[in-house]
Amino acid sequence: LGEPDPRTRSQILCKRADAMVRFAQHTRGRSASQLDEDVVAGPDAETLAMMALRDVEKILDLRSTWYGRMAARLDPPRHCQPWADRSPCRSATAYLYKGQALNVLEEYDDAADALQAGLNLDMQHPDLLSELKALNALRTSTRAAQPPATHHGAAPYGQSGSSCDGRAV
Repeated sequence: LGEPDPRTRSQILCKRADAMVRFAQHTRGRSASQLDEDVVAGPDAETLAMMALRDVEKILDLRSTWYGRMAARLDPPRHCQPWADRSPCRSATAYLYKGQALNVLEEYDDAADALQAGLNLDMQHPDLLSELKALNALRTSTRAAQPPATHHGAAPYGQSGSSCDGRAV
């Protein structure tokens, strides 16, 4: 059959990334014994999320390459350039998978950045909007559950590790 064209390959990678993210979400937080008893046993959530991220990066690279070639062939008039500003080479859905995978890895700020990048391409994408809303709620609850941070890494008042003259207490 040969190597599929970049567009077809991108579609295949999208479906695989989607499946890996869903499987990672399914296995997240489950113990090894629970996973062994599960019918769909396989890699752990972290491994699946990393594999999905790798596929998303390939998707974005393929789409960039494919659309870049198409732009070069079309040779648009000067007033339509630059092509980079029109960003036809990225998929909002790929950013959804990236955000979901980063969420599984508990990299919430990076996940929010990925989802926002997708919304920059499609501001009405319902899955991106709902995922970002849920992620922001999770980030808020996670931050609320953490103990308050000390100012610039200093110990709380009265708990200093040294005296005023620099000697250890």
